Amino acid sequence: MTFLKTIFLRSRHILLYAVAMGVMVFLLKWLQWKYIVTDNSIEIYIGIIALLFTFLGVWVANQLAKPKVETIVIEKEVYRPLSASMKSN
Repeated sequence: MTFLKTIFLRSRHILLYAVAMGVMVFLLKWLQWKYIVTDNSIEIYIGIIALLFTFLGVWVANQLAKPKVETIVIEKEVYRPLSASMKSN
């Protein structure tokens, strides 16, 4: 435990600097995203509506194009006589 404590005490400035840089990068990316969303909000909404209608069209096409035929499988046992090569000696 003392080993980890000494490593932390030696490198705490580096760790604090790394945490501060991470927070700043997160803040900058959040502000950039906020700017992009507010600047292009109409285009984003139009794109979302276009995707919804595309998925709706694909779903309706699949519903209309489904085959209405039901397949019934019948299994029967078929007996055939033993041939000369299959008879036991």
